[in-house]
Amino acid sequence: MKRVVNLNADGLRVGESHQRAKLTDHEVDQVRELHDSGIGYRRLAKMFEVSKSLVRDIVKCRKRAQTVVGHREVCLPD
Repeated sequence: MKRVVNLNADGLRVGESHQRAKLTDHEVDQVRELHDSGIGYRRLAKMFEVSKSLVRDIVKCRKRAQTVVGHREVCLPD
């Protein structure tokens, strides 16, 4: 089975393509929008079933802030 993954300038997987990603790119956008509208880290963490520190890092662009510059096909185990 093949899948297309997003890559940064160094050729590393980023965003929802990263093997340890907990949220989709759409969910990351939602977290940022909801925080901008006034919802706190704790409530967002419960809503998305992730840690409060992950929500904080997403909102402060410490996580999930890299730019996609390319794509690659990878083979996934069955």
